Amino acid sequence: LSSFLRSAPVQPGVHPFGERELARSLTSLQCDDGTQRMRPSHQQFRSAAVTENETPPSGVSSRDAQLRALFADLRATPDLWTLVAIGERYVELDAEGQALSAFRTAAAIFAHRGLLVQALCAYDGAKPLLADFQIEHDLRALGDLATGDRRELTELLKSSDRHGLWQILQSADPDGLGSEADAQPFPAAATPLFGFLGPLELARVGQALRVRRVKPGDVVIREGDAGDALFAVGRGRLVVYCKPGHDAAEQATIDEDFQESTSVEAVSGRSKNSAAPERVYLAGLADGDFFGEFSFLAERPRSATVEAITDSLLLEIDRAAVDGLLRSDPAFTEPLLLFYKERVIELMMAKSPVFSLLEPHDRRRLLDGSDPVDYRDEQIVVEEGTRNDHLYFIKRGEVEIFRKDQSGTSIFINKLGAGQFFGEIAALRATARTVSVRAMGDVSLFKIDSKALLEIIERQPELETLFDATIAMRTAEIKDRVREHQCLFFGT
Repeated sequence: LSSFLRSAPVQPGVHPFGERELARSLTSLQCDDGTQRMRPSHQQFRSAAVTENETPPSGVSSRDAQLRALFADLRATPDLWTLVAIGERYVELDAEGQALSAFRTAAAIFAHRGLLVQALCAYDGAKPLLADFQIEHDLRALGDLATGDRRELTELLKSSDRHGLWQILQSADPDGLGSEADAQPFPAAATPLFGFLGPLELARVGQALRVRRVKPGDVVIREGDAGDALFAVGRGRLVVYCKPGHDAAEQATIDEDFQESTSVEAVSGRSKNSAAPERVYLAGLADGDFFGEFSFLAERPRSATVEAITDSLLLEIDRAAVDGLLRSDPAFTEPLLLFYKERVIELMMAKSPVFSLLEPHDRRRLLDGSDPVDYRDEQIVVEEGTRNDHLYFIKRGEVEIFRKDQSGTSIFINKLGAGQFFGEIAALRATARTVSVRAMGDVSLFKIDSKALLEIIERQPELETLFDATIAMRTAEIKDRVREHQCLFFGT
């Protein structure tokens, strides 16, 4: 400390340092024995980062041309991303108190509107300025903020905005939302995954994820790579494309990761007389969209490439972070399973010959009653001749479908992997199982109650004819396998 005082320039009547400088100096000091750094208390952090008497925004902006321009833009066209840019400029000017007000205010208003992806991106600039416990406190406050509750927003900003930024937004925008004029005030549905987390779980996710800045032309994920992370767009535009040359069936399913993204017309980039295109465009992505979740959750290679076409802010959370959250907080399991059902199983149901016949709300009803179950290698999932009231979706691993002939020899029927269903025939017919199913290695399944499916058929009798045709096709496949087995082993 004495060396710090000696090195600080001292002017008559002026203190060489204030509360913030003292907090920084104390944090950097080390004990004589080199064992541990000293850290200020909770109250000292609050004093240094939040409550110190900073120069008001107008005073700082009057001395900096870039800030003057940003505040002019904010007053002319209220935009929360302009407020984030103001926070970033304050960081460059070493005005941490004003920077924190900007980041916290933008994040709170985004959360107030139910835009949690944007809120987490906007808050990211505050993280380097705060201790871990303060970050957790702020993120829990965002998670606890009721969508559309103006009173709660105002109360939160009283404590987090000490520099009048909320007042500037209110004067420029009567609604105080800082949103673009053509934006909807609030989304119709909760943010996927994040919107179903409690405040504590959102805080832990917010601390585990990272924000990536990408430029036009940057490839975020590449077709064929491992799906070890999922992403959400905080701000920006990206395009989804794949390599040409897939057959019709592959082309119909190649955009599994992007079924919820902004739909755009598929463009091949080829005229009638031109050569084959280098890429086939599938979809566009914009603010709030998730992508990469199908490959991440189903543990499959990426089915397409995602490339930025504007400067973009992305949230990224990798598998290791998700596994750590699951270990430390079991409450995170339920929202993640819900996300899996919505983003993986419902999509695969829509592509199934059986479940594609159902209306979307009926498919969701089936999923609501499904439960995760695990089986070990060689364990029997269903046994030929028995009855139960469930059908199954394979989340991870593979299963073997087989039956026994009269001598007890196993007849291989089929092998199924992640993303496929089995057990529909017995479930629809309410009859005994005609085949057995066993795990090939460790397997994770979703067990779906067939009673709900039978109730749907009872309400919609026209579905029964369609189901009959599907069942006949599956039954014929089993008969063919048995006939091949007889010819192979008995020559008849």
